[in-house]
Amino acid sequence: MSLFKKSLLVGAGIIDSAYQVKTMVIKGYTVGFLALSHNEFGVLDDDNQNNIGCAWMNHPCANHVIVSAKKVVDYLFILSHAGVENISIPLPEWRQRYQDLIDCGADAVIASHPHIPQGWERYKEKPIFYSLGNFYFDRASKVPYANIGLGVLFDINDKGYIKYTVCPLKKEGSDLNLSNDPKIGAYLKECEEILKQDSKYLLEVNKQVISLWTNIYKYYFYYSLRKISFQFGFYNLLKTIYKAVFYSNNYVLLLNNIRCESHRWAILRAIKLLYLK
Repeated sequence: MSLFKKSLLVGAGIIDSAYQVKTMVIKGYTVGFLALSHNEFGVLDDDNQNNIGCAWMNHPCANHVIVSAKKVVDYLFILSHAGVENISIPLPEWRQRYQDLIDCGADAVIASHPHIPQGWERYKEKPIFYSLGNFYFDRASKVPYANIGLGVLFDINDKGYIKYTVCPLKKEGSDLNLSNDPKIGAYLKECEEILKQDSKYLLEVNKQVISLWTNIYKYYFYYSLRKISFQFGFYNLLKTIYKAVFYSNNYVLLLNNIRCESHRWAILRAIKLLYLK
């Protein structure tokens, strides 16, 4: 624990601590950090009776915290834990929300949670990184680029402009190395380019949410409600029957997909595209 004595704990604790901007003085500048999460279990929202958890991105107080903090810090960085896992682009709702955070006073937004790198862009000359991917993740995954993370070096010039250098990191065995793999570079470039083209971006978003609904979310709803179906394969059919016989109904997956805005937004978009044409 001695290694973390000088580290900042941000975005968690009791409510006053979780929604508090923590500061450091770097080269004479006061730099603030605020960590925020989408609404998963443990988030400090109005339903959290324990008053202990992490700060919710869309809590009514979040914008006010950023506006107030910007009055006393030179630069404010938002660390976001949000987004849908294993897709290469952010949902439109998160792009808009991160722009809102910039409008409130944030100087940069750096996000994680989707487990693979997503693209990045500037909004009002402020950088937004939608997902840094996995820094060091031991769980095996067949998802492309799940063993890739992004390190970002920020440099603020004399005019206050935030420059950045992106360093792809690749986990190989138990080692974490800088990567110059041209395939990774091409993938990241494609992510950036998609964000620059509205029509291409929306087509890609729609394709990915439909795939998520068809292959993942739809099964969660069937599984939670113990609805028997062959459409998810024989193994999942047997698993559903087994759970229905030996366990009481478990609505945890269903609840998380409804309460967490990342999943809810993806589900709503997919249902509208598929069934409400």
